[in-house]
Amino acid sequence: MRGEAQNRVRRTPRIHLIATLAAAAFLSFGLPLSAQDDNPPGVWPPFDAPQFGQLPTGTPSWVYYQEGQKLFDRGEFGRALVSYRKAIELQPEKKFPEAELGIGMVYEREGESDLAIRHLEQAVAQRQLFYIPQNYYTALYELATIYKRQQNYRDYENALVSIVEDDAKFSNPELAISRPAYRNTLEQDGLNKLVLLYRLDDDFSLTAHLDLGIFYVSTGKYSDAADNLLFSTLKIISQAISSFLVLEPDFQFTTMTDFLNRVRKVPDIEDYLGNRQLYESLYFLAAAMYGQNFTSRAREIWQLVAGRSEAGPWQARARARALHPRLEPQLDTRQ
Repeated sequence: MRGEAQNRVRRTPRIHLIATLAAAAFLSFGLPLSAQDDNPPGVWPPFDAPQFGQLPTGTPSWVYYQEGQKLFDRGEFGRALVSYRKAIELQPEKKFPEAELGIGMVYEREGESDLAIRHLEQAVAQRQLFYIPQNYYTALYELATIYKRQQNYRDYENALVSIVEDDAKFSNPELAISRPAYRNTLEQDGLNKLVLLYRLDDDFSLTAHLDLGIFYVSTGKYSDAADNLLFSTLKIISQAISSFLVLEPDFQFTTMTDFLNRVRKVPDIEDYLGNRQLYESLYFLAAAMYGQNFTSRAREIWQLVAGRSEAGPWQARARARALHPRLEPQLDTRQ
């Protein structure tokens, strides 16, 4: 699932905003609140892990947790599991959501899905105790990955909805007042006008919007699909434009074709668009529009993707849909 490789943009310091997003990647587990107070939130105290099993008596839980992280990164899952469990054992009331998340990910990597779900759900239930709040979303994305693989579509949808519900501009009635305007602009004036008028930040919810939108296209819920895919698409494009403005402060957006032609000369931004799956988001946004009988708008978006060689497999699929529009295959969600 797209959720499991979140926020992978990097390369040069010029693309400051993109690099900032990458630094906040979903797998940046933190230490518990009981760790050292002289370190700012989300920053690990200095630590050089000794040989596994040689931590002295009285070692604080966060040290065991970080040892578990190092072992997990090296693929030593059995040893990582021991360290995560020790970290939990040393915590007050034996609650340490980052360590529960680590255990869940160990079991997921080892193919023990039921055990993974149990510990990931425990991590989610301890949301208020996460040292780095973003790790709550990491746990939900991991759960969604497992549920999808199991074809447990009800819980898959619920996990993604839990993430999207925290996107205030999408779900908070006081902040989501622009949502009808986004839809009306897209439906009446097209994608270029939408991007000209509106911006959204790339954040923790982008992949959930994308995955949920694709799921809704595949289950015939085209209006819900359009809402989510509009958000994923606009978040990606907004971030790319913001980063391009750092390089070209006088740039003014006119059309998607013009902008995409410009950023082909900027590898960092082009990589970002690929990593964040812009062309997949556009393809399914068009499918959602077609499902609501906005055929001309759907064709415009499919034609945009069809004209981009950097769109990979989505170029051919979009070309076929632009020539012969039809609904996407439907997913059998009956269990």
